[in-house]
Amino acid sequence: MSGDSGGIELAVPLGAWRSVDSGTVRTAEEIVVDEIARKLGVDPVAFRRTTLRGKAVRAVLDKAAAAGHWGRPMPDGCAQGIAVHEEYGSRVACLAEIDASDPKNPRVTKVVMAADVGTAVNPRGLEAQLMGATTDGISVILQAGLHIDQGAVREQLRRLPLRPPAPRPARLRGPHPALDRGPGRRRRTRRPRGIRRGRQRLRPRDRHRSAQLPAHLLTADSPSEAPMRSYSFTLNGRQVTVQAPADMPLLWVLRDLLGVTGPKYGCGVGVCRACTSHLDGAEIQPCVVPVADCANRAVTTIEGLADGDTLHPVQQAWMDCDVAQCGFCQPGQIMAATALLKRTSHPTDADIDAIENICRCGTYARIREAIKKAAESGD
Repeated sequence: MSGDSGGIELAVPLGAWRSVDSGTVRTAEEIVVDEIARKLGVDPVAFRRTTLRGKAVRAVLDKAAAAGHWGRPMPDGCAQGIAVHEEYGSRVACLAEIDASDPKNPRVTKVVMAADVGTAVNPRGLEAQLMGATTDGISVILQAGLHIDQGAVREQLRRLPLRPPAPRPARLRGPHPALDRGPGRRRRTRRPRGIRRGRQRLRPRDRHRSAQLPAHLLTADSPSEAPMRSYSFTLNGRQVTVQAPADMPLLWVLRDLLGVTGPKYGCGVGVCRACTSHLDGAEIQPCVVPVADCANRAVTTIEGLADGDTLHPVQQAWMDCDVAQCGFCQPGQIMAATALLKRTSHPTDADIDAIENICRCGTYARIREAIKKAAESGD
């Protein structure tokens, strides 16, 4: 399998995907297992049972097959598939049913997952992980695809262009001294004096690679040379004044100058929406809003939702529904949900689906549940 890294070419820039190597490689391996079973004329579940070494992993495979009624008659154009994976001391098996009667619009109609993680400290969190993995898998397979070209996964990440390390001096070329000691414990060899490890830094000559930076960093040799002005605005009910370049994104001001870290930096281009906050009550992405546009206006972040020790109804619903998994995107998700409920007190599924905030953990089902719960609490 290819070990390259990069990004899947989609209309929406997704940035780094979680578990890309594990997800794509294991899926490709399970496809190969199915191909072998078919060539041998053996049932895929029975074939896997002969190759799996541990009782625990065979148990989750059997559980998924039984719960999903593996082998049941399927209508024309529909089929079942099964896979099993073992990693980090955990085992999980997945049975999926797909309706491909319309080849251009295939649909996953049923997913059954069985997992053995030992002692589940947070069963709701485990359930959320399995739901997120299912959502992620469906979106990747049906929207992005998974193709194998001469044994390599086409969608595997490509390597990002990095500055190559400086060449080693002649006295370090050739076999590494630690490898010439024969069997036994290897000794770490120190770098000779005066030799520095190559590091990737942003330098003036690298500006052509830094389009994501504010303009003042591209037009001045250092941020301190950019023109600085004072901007005042209300932040979570408190008047603040900052000195910053006019085009500095509000997110930079919040996190770096004011120490407000609720809004998260995810993409820097307003796509992932992890930084979602409110400006005069309306939803914004601070990573693409200049601080100059916020002068004499009201900015609200996740820190400003609660009333003292009393959580906002949306925050309380998030707690009650145990929405968060890794939690990184959740401040933005909560702010987006709050803005939605300001626009409509009883949002429909279509209204909720219109929220464009990205959750790489796939907690969308719980987000929907929490928004509806918050709407009900406001009645």
